[in-house]
Amino acid sequence: MRVVVLGAMLTLAVGCLDGGTGLRDVGPVLKVTPDPIVFPGQTQAAGATRQVVLRNEGSARLVLLETPLLQASTGEFTWDGRLVPIDCRTGVERPGLASDRIDPGECLALEIAYRPVDTGPDEGSLLLHTNDRSSPKLQVPVRGDGVVPALTVCLPAGPCAEARRCARPGEAFEVTFPDLDLESDQRCALEVHNDGPGALASLEANVDGEEASSFELLPAAVPTRLEAGASIPLTVRFHPRVGGTNRALLRIGSDDPRGELLLDLFGRGDAPRLCPDPSHVDFGEVVVGEAAEASLTLRSCGLRPVAVEAWAMRDGNGVRESDAFSLETASHTPPFTLAPGEEAELVLSFVASRYGTVLGRFMVQSNDPAQRQMGVPLRAEAAFPPGCRLEPAAWTVSYGVVAPNETAERTVVLANVGDAPCTGLVAEIAGGEGRFRISQWPVDHFPFQMDPGDALSFRVAYHSDGRPDADVARLRLTGDIEAPVEVELVAWPDLSSGCHISIPTPIAEANPRSSCTDGTLLSRRQGTFGGVAVGATKVKRYEIHNVGPSACFIQRVRVQTDHATSPSERPYSLASPADRVLVDGIATSILPAGAVGTVEVRYRPGLAEPSCGLLEIVTDDGTEASECSDGTPGCRTIGLFGIGLDGEVLPAPEELDFGAVQVGCASTEATVSLYRSGVEPVQITALRVVPAGAFVFTSRPPLPAQLDPGAMMTLGLRYAPTGVGLDTATLEIETDPVVGVTPVMLYGQAVGSAARTEVYANGRSAAVDVLLVIDNSGSMSDDIARLQGSADRFMRRALELGLDFRVGLVTTDMFTAGQQGRLQSFPSGARWLDRTDPTPPATLSAALGSLPPGVGTERGIAAFMAALSEPLASTDNAGFRRPGAPLHIIVVSDEEDQSIETVDEAIEFLNNLPPDGTTLHAVVGPMACGTGEEARRMRYEALASATGGGIYDLCTDFGAVADALSEGIFGALGGYPLSQPAVAGSIRVYVDGQEVPAGAGAWSYDAAENRIVFDAGATPPPGATVVIEYDAACL
Repeated sequence: MRVVVLGAMLTLAVGCLDGGTGLRDVGPVLKVTPDPIVFPGQTQAAGATRQVVLRNEGSARLVLLETPLLQASTGEFTWDGRLVPIDCRTGVERPGLASDRIDPGECLALEIAYRPVDTGPDEGSLLLHTNDRSSPKLQVPVRGDGVVPALTVCLPAGPCAEARRCARPGEAFEVTFPDLDLESDQRCALEVHNDGPGALASLEANVDGEEASSFELLPAAVPTRLEAGASIPLTVRFHPRVGGTNRALLRIGSDDPRGELLLDLFGRGDAPRLCPDPSHVDFGEVVVGEAAEASLTLRSCGLRPVAVEAWAMRDGNGVRESDAFSLETASHTPPFTLAPGEEAELVLSFVASRYGTVLGRFMVQSNDPAQRQMGVPLRAEAAFPPGCRLEPAAWTVSYGVVAPNETAERTVVLANVGDAPCTGLVAEIAGGEGRFRISQWPVDHFPFQMDPGDALSFRVAYHSDGRPDADVARLRLTGDIEAPVEVELVAWPDLSSGCHISIPTPIAEANPRSSCTDGTLLSRRQGTFGGVAVGATKVKRYEIHNVGPSACFIQRVRVQTDHATSPSERPYSLASPADRVLVDGIATSILPAGAVGTVEVRYRPGLAEPSCGLLEIVTDDGTEASECSDGTPGCRTIGLFGIGLDGEVLPAPEELDFGAVQVGCASTEATVSLYRSGVEPVQITALRVVPAGAFVFTSRPPLPAQLDPGAMMTLGLRYAPTGVGLDTATLEIETDPVVGVTPVMLYGQAVGSAARTEVYANGRSAAVDVLLVIDNSGSMSDDIARLQGSADRFMRRALELGLDFRVGLVTTDMFTAGQQGRLQSFPSGARWLDRTDPTPPATLSAALGSLPPGVGTERGIAAFMAALSEPLASTDNAGFRRPGAPLHIIVVSDEEDQSIETVDEAIEFLNNLPPDGTTLHAVVGPMACGTGEEARRMRYEALASATGGGIYDLCTDFGAVADALSEGIFGALGGYPLSQPAVAGSIRVYVDGQEVPAGAGAWSYDAAENRIVFDAGATPPPGATVVIEYDAACL
């Protein structure tokens, strides 16, 4: 037994006569409620609190002399030291009243907490010294009883048990469900009991495991507290998601000291299932130039035979054919069928041709309803062979501008990064006709040797003879090495002018998520990749403008990674050549005056976490301070930020730029679509903007909201700035099962004025490429006839505007020779339709009518990916795509896509097509209009939403659909979109510096589309500079 004493000193006021009535005043009278203070049956985890009320039932004030004192040696009973004035009748706190005295009829309250250390009784007392003459020293007993709860779960006799069974924590327990097809379900009722004398607290139940989605708890949440002797029902619903064995673990946790109660859930789905063994094939480390093999077993693990229809070896994105992985041997050849338990044995091969991590996927198509397209991940590490390996610190060394008869020197550093000595080495200058020479040697004898880890510095001088062109030579090392190592040396003449680099990338104070960097990789420019699935790749292009009067020399282009985030991973790399920019698709170190170069950066996250990087571009532009941490002259940087996602909730778009919005006004609504590309539903549990403020939701679903496989959810947002400056935030989407936070980057520029200026420095391209992907299966015959009848309406705007169009046709048939992504011929034999045709609408109609018949397995995604990829892009379809021309893909189908490729892989493919991605439009519907069949074809719709394309109903008036497509694709090229809605009377338009008045034969403002539209005869020519000034409407 333990004793605790709580004391308080109360003053004793002297009684007096009551107001001359002759009645004697009773003085203060203290009433304590409850008395005694009892805590029956409490557990250590739960504990309890009791409010104790001190009431003055006398007629004189009760005053406290000193702060109450708590004496406790073990801490079961505690008090926070607060005395709170309350309303005696309602118990509501009364702010403003004193807490050191109690007037007649008033109350003070305190709270005592009890948390037992172990089982058994505990005792204490609340000692109160008051001026109550009948009990000046009132001692109120405090008692508690520490107990433990006892969790028990029982399964009554029924469909899941022949007889009633019960289990407690630590005891084995399995719930076995009957075999079910994938359309059925079975419910098993459980009873959760508290057989102990104390209340169960922290009660929770959840299902865990690889097939957890096959089991559902009803209700989804249990009460967190279960009193002693009480019980609650809990039902487990089994709805198999996959064929064969479905296993999960039901975890029931509480404060029962024996721990968690675990129930094995077991059921089987009566359906085919294909199981790979191993689930991931790792070839390990393979030396470049060598090969390795690995075994893969495909087992029929369902209750019904599995039919393997096709397989293919793809790259890490599952898009293109792999050039590193191949199938060596297989015990079966598709198509084939495996009986339950039967296996197909395969041997896969990997050939290491380049250094680094190589990823691939072995794609298998089968009748497994849970994963008709299964991708087995493949991984190998290609390593350099043992030996010496020379690498320079930079492959190109620039001397910059050197005046005639002047001499400049640079240091060239080479290192042996291999694991064996490099012997017999000789260094020399190749080219330059003597203007370049080694002025300082790091060695004094030849040939020389470099051991592993050695680095040598060569000092190379250049003397200018005034030549007008760039001077180029090479420092070459030869010896007992596989191939000579050459470092390019470049010097420029003094042309009394200079280059000036401009990088039009969003500028902010720091990266959007600075938590992933130690500060060394921060740049004032932001290059965000958004969320990218782990193992997938996204490429972004950054433009480098030379706005100076002379050419710029590109000295260095490199990417750095925030190693503190992922020590073993390098998620960022150059997709374009190192130390070069792309000008018109050609890699060069020279950026002419007025030219635009492009640098491509690849992001492939290896971990589900944020990562930062830095793109460094060094030129001979010395007009601005260096942005590199080491102070390298002429350095410009772009900060890189991305998040690796270990899930399949895809946002489209991945970033939103609301443009310039006046403070106090708001932007138009922008939408973000969320697409579920996985095979199981997820719950969207949280949607938030971080930091909160300028970006607000205009529409979002109640949460939690379920997102089924193939389904989409749309969110609306608006930008309403409160202060001038650049605003950045992140829309974060959280899901359950947890697959990480899916981010969408948000940008907005808050300005103080309504005045806007839109500049189209190079006019608008009059060229556009259109690829029609037509479902030519038997059910589409009537729809194709309607397409033919609308060809004239589709081509109308292209002809009115005099556009340089190309229209190509492919089918969704990926099985029949002559189709499979190949452009179908037009009546003239041409592979595409263009403006040289005398009657484009009639020619398009005829081509649609002559399409060959196709199979009923529609693979539109595979078709356009094959059409735009190698080898078709440079063979059968060569010449169709034109550099700089926007590409629109129109898919017309009455069936869901059945391609092996996943939606996220297709989105990545489209986003990486030059120039800056592609727009896909979906014209989809049911196999027979008017039948009431659900018309949505989610894979095509997801692609359209992700790329900003339109979604149209195949069953509506196709003439109206053709009009909308014509206007959206061709008509948009005749207009100039504005970033914000305009006040109509404020708009002024200038073409090459000359104002063009509004009106017939010139231009007009299309308020519905928020763009300036020129009439056919007034369209500015390509290359013209169009400036539009206007006042933005305040929304």
